[in-house]
Amino acid sequence: WQGLGVVSRVVIPEIGKTTRLDFGGRPVVRGKLVIDGEAVGNRRVLLGDFESSHSDTFRCFAMTDGNGNFEFRGAVAGKCALYYKVIEDRSRWNKAMVIDIGDEDVDLGEVPGQMSQLKVAIVKDDRDSGYNIQRVFLNKGDEPRGNYVGEFKKPIDPSQPYVLDDILPGVYTLVIVREDNTAICERIEVDKGVHKVIVQIPKSTASISGKFTGHPLTIWRKDKKVICTIQQNTEGTYKVENLPAGRYFAGGNMLIEKPLLADFELSEDEHKTIDFDTFAWLEELRLKSTSGVLFVNVALDNGVPVAGVEVWL
Repeated sequence: WQGLGVVSRVVIPEIGKTTRLDFGGRPVVRGKLVIDGEAVGNRRVLLGDFESSHSDTFRCFAMTDGNGNFEFRGAVAGKCALYYKVIEDRSRWNKAMVIDIGDEDVDLGEVPGQMSQLKVAIVKDDRDSGYNIQRVFLNKGDEPRGNYVGEFKKPIDPSQPYVLDDILPGVYTLVIVREDNTAICERIEVDKGVHKVIVQIPKSTASISGKFTGHPLTIWRKDKKVICTIQQNTEGTYKVENLPAGRYFAGGNMLIEKPLLADFELSEDEHKTIDFDTFAWLEELRLKSTSGVLFVNVALDNGVPVAGVEVWL
C-alpha cells in the first residue's frame, strides 16, 4: 500500500440490518514518533492489527511531519497496534505499542519510548561441524510459529553476536535456521535497553532416514526446540542428519501434538530408519474422522471484528 489514511477495513454484515463502514472521521489517534531521544520526521507509520502488521482487517497509514508528529483518522474501536517502517529493511514494520481505542480521540504523546537491542551469541558443540547457520530471526510470543518480528544482522566476524535493533521488551522465540532448514528455537524474555543472550545449540549427532511417499512432513522435538520439514527426494527417500537427542513427533498439529504419524526417541549418535507414507496416513484420518472445526467471528454491534478476545465453548 502506497496511500495514506484507511486503506483496508473489515466489517461483518448482519441479515436485515445496515452496517456502517467508515474510512475516516473519529476517533482520531495522534502522537509523536521519537526513537533514541530524537523525533523521526518523514517516516511512514501504520495503525493496524495488534498481532500482525500484515493483517488486512484494519490498516490505516500516515506520515510523520518534520517534527515526528502523526495523526490517524478513522481508527476502529478495540485493540490495535502502532507500527513504524524500518528504513534498513523495507519489508519490516516495527511494533511501537499496543493501544486500546474507544469512541474518543487518543493522544499517545511520544512513542515508542525506550526500545531494546538484542544481541545473540550462538555457541555450537565442537563436534558439530556438519552444518552451517543460514539465518536467525525473531518471532513474537513463546511459540515457534508466532508472528515474525525481524531478521538479525549476521556478523562478519563469527566470534561476534547476531544483532536485532528496535524491538519492544517482551517474550519472543529466537529461531536459528540451518542450511538444511532444520530450526533450533529458544524462548527469550527481552528487557529494556541492550539485552545479551547466549544460546547453546545442543549436541547434534543423531539422524533418521527411510522411504518417503506423499506431502512434506513436519518433525519436531517434544519441547518444540527442534523443528524440521522432510520431503521425498528423486529416489523416493529422505534423510535428516545432525539432530539433537530427544523424543520426536511427526505429522499432525504441533500445537496440540495430534493426530501423530510417528512418535520416536533418538539418542546421541543414534540412527533410525523410519518410513513415512503421508498419503495413506491422511486417507486413514479422513475415514476415521468424527470431528470438525468451528469457526467463530466476534464483532461489535457495528459489525467491526474484535481481536484479542477470549472465547470458550
